[in-house]
Amino acid sequence: MGCKKNWTQSEIELLRDLWGSKTIPQIAKIMGRSQNAITVKSKRIGLGAFKDHSEYIPALQVSKLLGIDIHTITDYWIPRLGLPFKHIAPRGKKEFTYIRISSLITWLKNNPDRWDSRRVELYAFGSEPEWLKQKRKNDSANKPKGCIKWTPQEDAKLIYLYRQGEKIKDIADKLGRSLSGVEHRVARLDVWGSGAYIGNNRQNERKKNRRAFEHKALEARLIATLKTRFNQLNWDGFWQKDICMKWNPVKGCTSGEINCDECSSFIRMKPQYCKRCGGTFYSRQIQDICDLCKKARKKQYQKKWAVLNKRT
Repeated sequence: MGCKKNWTQSEIELLRDLWGSKTIPQIAKIMGRSQNAITVKSKRIGLGAFKDHSEYIPALQVSKLLGIDIHTITDYWIPRLGLPFKHIAPRGKKEFTYIRISSLITWLKNNPDRWDSRRVELYAFGSEPEWLKQKRKNDSANKPKGCIKWTPQEDAKLIYLYRQGEKIKDIADKLGRSLSGVEHRVARLDVWGSGAYIGNNRQNERKKNRRAFEHKALEARLIATLKTRFNQLNWDGFWQKDICMKWNPVKGCTSGEINCDECSSFIRMKPQYCKRCGGTFYSRQIQDICDLCKKARKKQYQKKWAVLNKRT
């Protein structure tokens, strides 16, 4: 093993200057060191995250800053409205979409109708230029815009005003939201409790629907079993029912015959061959594998699911 090369003060200063403006692989190439050495040294001298020292910020951070969905930026603003961007791989592996801060501010200034300043906190860009102040005044005077995510600050203010007895219309004016939007948000928040989001929980709805479906299926199976057992007491004359294609275990003879002795529509079940085990089986329905292989395959899937679930 070779000796580790000590870091000089000039190298540390160079690392500080390059950190954020160049990716880790680029810095490693410039300084003649490994990527792991660059990463370890940056942590030891407290340089922090790569994005905190860069003039570029991730698209996800931009979406949180403006209070919009990230797909609005990646799928609409960038390809259709010309928002400048750059794909950067800070660690030389996975690339992320980055946007230069100065380019973002210029684009927001030239496209004021594409975003709402009421979703942006004060001094989020470091300063409040005149065009941004005017933009805030115009947005406050204009009608509220829909399809904008609710922020935790808005939820807290909504709950406070609602508990104070404010009218929905007054709350909508103060929050810059539509009347229906405030009504829907009140219905989805635990305004008299913890204030958490409780409405439109799709997972709970799926669980409820699944339970209802299971109850109905269980009820149907129970009725079919009871009816089958009841009919078996009066099916002594149908001695060929187990090999007849016209037989239904619940409804009985589908051809309407009185018994098997006087039957004129008997059709014998044809043998089928299982594609999994190669065995012969009989069934009224055409299927590729036998019932035993179905159970074995189900058991196999259950074991595989248990292993994968344990890993996660």
